[in-house]
Amino acid sequence: MKHGRHTARPAPLALWVSVVVFVVWWLAAMITIVNAWVVWNFGQLELPQFIYHIVNIVEVVKPMSIDFVIASAIAIILGPVAIGVLGVKLTRRLVRGAKQTFSAHVQAKREAPRSLLRSRVLSPGLPVGLLVPAIVLGFTTPTFAVNVGVVSFFQNSKPSNFIESFYEFPDNIQQPEQPLNLVMIYVESLENTYRNPELWGENLLDSLDYETREWGSFADFQEVRGTGWTIAGLVASQCGVLLKEENQFDIRQQLGLKSVNRIGERVDAFMPGITCLGDILADAGYANHFLGGADPEFAGKGKFFEEHGYRSVKGLPYWKSIGETEFTKWGLHDDDLLRHAKWELDTLHAAEQPFNMTVLTVDTHRPEGHLSPTCERRGADGLPDIVACTSDLLADFVRYMEKKGYLKDTVVVITGDHLSMPNAVQETMDLEPHRTIYNKFWSPLGFEPNRSEFYHFSMLPTVLDLMGFEYPGNEMALGVSGVGERDPRKFTIYDVRNLDDQLRRPSELYDVFWDVKHSEGS
Repeated sequence: MKHGRHTARPAPLALWVSVVVFVVWWLAAMITIVNAWVVWNFGQLELPQFIYHIVNIVEVVKPMSIDFVIASAIAIILGPVAIGVLGVKLTRRLVRGAKQTFSAHVQAKREAPRSLLRSRVLSPGLPVGLLVPAIVLGFTTPTFAVNVGVVSFFQNSKPSNFIESFYEFPDNIQQPEQPLNLVMIYVESLENTYRNPELWGENLLDSLDYETREWGSFADFQEVRGTGWTIAGLVASQCGVLLKEENQFDIRQQLGLKSVNRIGERVDAFMPGITCLGDILADAGYANHFLGGADPEFAGKGKFFEEHGYRSVKGLPYWKSIGETEFTKWGLHDDDLLRHAKWELDTLHAAEQPFNMTVLTVDTHRPEGHLSPTCERRGADGLPDIVACTSDLLADFVRYMEKKGYLKDTVVVITGDHLSMPNAVQETMDLEPHRTIYNKFWSPLGFEPNRSEFYHFSMLPTVLDLMGFEYPGNEMALGVSGVGERDPRKFTIYDVRNLDDQLRRPSELYDVFWDVKHSEGS
């Protein structure tokens, strides 16, 4: 070898062993800490939820308090590193101790070469140092797999005939002799938690509750799988089924790597093989109209309504075209939207044709809500104030309908589209042990609920009942009407255990809902 040249020396075996020891201890600590953190803060998750939150971690932590984020970062990032370092030190100490004992034994019997005696790496202390994290990994890894939904994901990936067993096709529907109009107002993320004065110091929805004090509601409107975001809530309540990807075997969609809001945007036709509320009303001679503050192209909302019986869809592009200038990042503020809804209602009522007007608000959207000019003038500041102001705007809309006499011939539904997602007041929201979706119903025919439990799926048959339509069996799609007689002997989805697990499994009938070729041949 020439002088002046240096060759790279291979890393000592002891260094590589230290790295391996660190990784094993770090991995054991990481899985243990993350497992405990997930269960403590969220309970058991579904695998798509877990992966979505990892992929979109920046958006996820935005509404969380800075103290919570810092504490979580210390626990999840620094905790395993510290334990990994301690594991290396502990293993080295075990190795030294075992090496000294082993060396003395071998030297006494002269049974080993001198090179082996110098090696700390091959000491019997190494497996002892790895035993503790190995035991921890053996215990926590299966538990972690259960808590983040890995086990249930694969258990529920097999096809099921659950939907086939319970789905009731919308057939033999008889329309009333005197048709009633319909107004449905979906309020972004509105839930009954906002009514709890122990959490907020007052009932934030007091004004709306007062104006609808003679209306009916379901005390236990629950959110189930496939209904927990806006387009899913719309589909579930209008069509009586959950929203899943058009290709149920798309592993990227199932794992949450493709946004659920892109489901309706990726397809040429939005569930062409299913009959929804708009289709039924259009066949009965109704004029269906949708007004939303946001862009109807987002999540395929416009496509959904247009392809299921709606004559017009008005959203952000339309509001801009007529000169509106006050917008949130989502779209038109609720005060302006409801002002336009009043005008639309006047026009539709004057046309003397039965109509359905569907409205979707935006101002109570996570994480902090959006302050409309009207609410700002009233001194609103922060999400709770925005919720209270939205309640005032909706109460004013109810008074307007009553003053105009529209409640005499119009069924009205005011409901949250889904439960609130993590937002700026999430720590307070989580103090509510049983969160349910806000809902109020008015019908000139009266409202007599037959139960307190309610799912999105039951909105379709319930609304038709309140409008005077008749159909066999008091059931439609996956829903069971919340009014009228209910056969207590009949087995329905309200009697199914582990409903979410059943709904997530692939279904051939659900494929028909998405595939126009299948639907034409059915």
